[in-house]
Amino acid sequence: MADTRNSPADRAGQYRTHREGYRAFWPKALPPDPPLRVDRELQALLSQADQALAGDIAGMTESLGIAFNSTLVALLISIALMFMLHQLQRLQDNLVVDTQDYCEAFLLNRISKGGADDHPVKLE
Repeated sequence: MADTRNSPADRAGQYRTHREGYRAFWPKALPPDPPLRVDRELQALLSQADQALAGDIAGMTESLGIAFNSTLVALLISIALMFMLHQLQRLQDNLVVDTQDYCEAFLLNRISKGGADDHPVKLE
């Protein structure tokens, strides 16, 4: 096993890479040396973590309204774009069908009849 971090600032423990290729976290023995100093900032952070673990997720749910609204707007825009693309595809399909009908009525029937001379082409 090889140590990947030997920093003295790494008070909680170390990550070690094993011969098999995986990394594992090895915590240091308790109590910590030097002992932890619990100041106001650490107390506030621990209180926030405790509230989050207890189920008080008000901070996260406040931003859900914005996320929901932006998702709804994106969904509505996608629906409108898909409708316009569907209409465009329908128009293109109708043009293809009309072109096929025209070719069948005026070109293929004329070729198969042996070139009827109703409208002769004048070469200049």
